[in-house]
Amino acid sequence: MLASRADIITISQDSIKDVPEKHKFRTVIIDESHNFKSRDTNRWRLAKKITKRAEHVWLLTGTPTGNSSLDLWPQVYLLDQGERLGVEIAGRKNTGIVAFRNRYFSPALILDSGVVAKWTPKPGADQRILQLIGDICLSMKAEDYLDMPDLFTNEVKVEMPSAAQRAYEGLRDNLVADLEILGSTIHTAANSAVLTDRLAQVTAGFLYGDETKAVTRLHSVKIDALKEIAEEAGSPLLVFYRFIEEANMIREAFPEAKGVDDRGALDDWNRGRVPLLLAHPKSAGAGLNLQAGGHHIVWTSPNWSLIDYKQANDRLHRQGQGHPVIVHHLVAEKVDREAIKVVRGKKTLLEAVLDTLGVDPEDYNEGDAA
Repeated sequence: MLASRADIITISQDSIKDVPEKHKFRTVIIDESHNFKSRDTNRWRLAKKITKRAEHVWLLTGTPTGNSSLDLWPQVYLLDQGERLGVEIAGRKNTGIVAFRNRYFSPALILDSGVVAKWTPKPGADQRILQLIGDICLSMKAEDYLDMPDLFTNEVKVEMPSAAQRAYEGLRDNLVADLEILGSTIHTAANSAVLTDRLAQVTAGFLYGDETKAVTRLHSVKIDALKEIAEEAGSPLLVFYRFIEEANMIREAFPEAKGVDDRGALDDWNRGRVPLLLAHPKSAGAGLNLQAGGHHIVWTSPNWSLIDYKQANDRLHRQGQGHPVIVHHLVAEKVDREAIKVVRGKKTLLEAVLDTLGVDPEDYNEGDAA
């Protein structure tokens, strides 16, 4: 493509690694720039080199921050090489993220290992950050410019059978014990969320084996709830699942279901020929226009990512949708409710995980981990 001397070249984000290091583009446009909010990834490092050589750089995203305005620094750096969010230190501007973080944020959760697990903005910091980048950033709300449909959420409570409930409670107690035994290295949101995946499996109706690929089916209450929604909706369902076994259970209950990766599934969905379309938020969270096929979304098991959640819902909640969009959440236990609070921005991931396990977050403040 580069050899063709074309005026416009489009590549995937993963193909950035194939761009010759010395090649210069006059203009670089990065869509879904929230995928570049981590400066520790090779993707961001390569993008930094490309944008530095460009005359003009544009970033586009509907979700610039996931949990904190800290997510803005890597993206804005691609625009101005650290100029606006740089910090004056001893008469010189430091454009690194450490100086930026120390200026505008304070540690909110310090593990006994000394690692800061959570940062919180200092008073007025968010407003100041937005002022600093205001001359190069433009925020446009879809509802102000586009004819957007209404969006409603519906929480569907399901009750697990007593045997599954006992399994859930026993597993939860064991996970709390693991937290105390393993020490502070486990007190990060990512590691703790991996542990709570086990609880989410139980609410979904199964449990993976510890060291094998064996699966134990526990119940089907969420499948039963999904059947009721399908009957009441009178419209095709876009169903987001979290686990492969969960998708297997749904396919068994709905033989007519198709996955987004099935041949012809997307065209059939948009023609109204698919009663239930299965999708994982990681594979269908962006780039798909599905609004013609239906207006009901079901999350059988909520995930923990605000960005994935919003992007996934936007497959139906977008311009061209002719009906109000209804998002159904199947909720069996606290692990489901806490995940929903995270994706709605009401809690941080770490806070929600600790609440799921019934652990007081105060026990982990200022290095005083249990």
